[in-house]
Amino acid sequence: MNIVALSTLTGREAVRLATGVEPLTFPPTRFASGLIDGAEFVYVHLHGIPQQPFWYGDGFVTAVSEAELKLCNLRGAICFVANCYGQSSRMVEALFKAGARAVAAGPGTNYTVPGWVRGADLLGQHFLAALQAGRSAPAAFDAARSKLTLRAIFSPIERDALGFTLTQQGV
Repeated sequence: MNIVALSTLTGREAVRLATGVEPLTFPPTRFASGLIDGAEFVYVHLHGIPQQPFWYGDGFVTAVSEAELKLCNLRGAICFVANCYGQSSRMVEALFKAGARAVAAGPGTNYTVPGWVRGADLLGQHFLAALQAGRSAPAAFDAARSKLTLRAIFSPIERDALGFTLTQQGV
C-alpha cells in the first residue's frame, strides 16, 4: 500500500510508529501536490483550527491550504486526519475534491502524545493495519474503534479518539 504521512515535526516519531513510513514534516517541508499524488492512504497529523482553510505545522506555520489540496490527485485514497477540528474542517472537503473516497477525522481538540502512539494516532494505526489486512474502509474503521474501546474506559486520550467518524464520498 502506498502510504504518505504529513506531520508536525514534534509528531514525527508517533506518526512514523503509527504508519511505518517516514512522514513529511512541517517544517521544513513545503507542500506541493506531487507529495501526495497517487497515495492510497494519506495520514495527516498537523494542526487544525476551526473554520480555517489551512493545516499548520509546528509554530503554526502554514503546511498546506485548501486550494493546494484540491489540486492533488487522490483518486480512491483513504485519508486519516489526526488534526484538531478535522471533522468540521473545510480541508476534509478539499480531500474529497481531490478524489479521496473516505476520510476519518475527529471533532474538536484531538489528543496525541509526542513520541507515543496514543489517542488519535493509535486509532489511525489500528485503522491502517485493518486496511492492510484487506478490510473495507468502514469495516477497518469499525475494527480500529473497537480496539480502543477497552482502553477508553481508563484513558481520556483514547476516549477522545472514539469521537472520530468515517465519511465516504457519495455516501
